[in-house]
Amino acid sequence: MTGFTAIPPHRKLIKVSLGAENSVDWEYMDDVQELIVRLKKENYQLIAVEQTSKSVDYRKADYKQKVAVFFGHERDGLSVEITDKCDICVELPMFGIKKSLNVSVAGGVILYNLINDTGK
Repeated sequence: MTGFTAIPPHRKLIKVSLGAENSVDWEYMDDVQELIVRLKKENYQLIAVEQTSKSVDYRKADYKQKVAVFFGHERDGLSVEITDKCDICVELPMFGIKKSLNVSVAGGVILYNLINDTGK
């Protein structure tokens, strides 16, 4: 995790996580650029979930075994500085006037797909 995401022991996070913060490995870093460098050195495929001119349908992306997924702010999305350093940008196809989803919904869809696609 990075950015302004709540981290344990934040009271609101603990309330909604129902104890999951104790059974899921997590780490917080202040500097996303430092995280990107580290993950690239560790051979992670960096995936940006963002609507860009280069985005591909999340169901058609070629995922590797080691992935790190970047989700942006619900209103502002991910910065170009982040998407340009990612190996691939994926998006969820949407219809209608509003072409955005709550980040928790998009996260659930993407992560569920990754579990099925990579066998993790």
